[in-house]
Amino acid sequence: MCTRRIKKRSPRRLGKKILIPDRISLRYRPDEPGMVHAEGDLFVTPTKLGVKTCGLLVVVPETHLLSGSIVPDKMTATIVPAMRHITSSLPLDTCTFDNGIENIHHKEFGVDSYFCDKGSPWQKPHVESSTALLDSGSCRKARTSRKYRTPRSNPCCIC
Repeated sequence: MCTRRIKKRSPRRLGKKILIPDRISLRYRPDEPGMVHAEGDLFVTPTKLGVKTCGLLVVVPETHLLSGSIVPDKMTATIVPAMRHITSSLPLDTCTFDNGIENIHHKEFGVDSYFCDKGSPWQKPHVESSTALLDSGSCRKARTSRKYRTPRSNPCCIC
């Protein structure tokens, strides 16, 4: 019989939780007629590919418009200019984001930013479904099709 207790290790990978400053909940987003609302998200390349490239996607549900940009990493220094470029080309009033660390400088995006509740991605369904379509549809079909077969070391897209 073992009487020795083993102390559980805390996960070192998870650092201190960083909160988004001036975060406004989606519940307080104005819902006036004529306002253009959008949903934004960052989707990353699977880590097993060894690439840090990400995709920034903004969806306007009323017009079924998708606009995006490919960014080299998740750093704020690359996210802010890409998001500013997307929002300057679209007539947006508000944009809904998740609580990711990449949105910490949301005041610099050039549009009023609102955030989903923590752990509630279904509050921005259009961008989540568009990301899923980009991920599963284009990459997997292209990799498994005989006509468009690509080697695993050279993925067809960054999804």
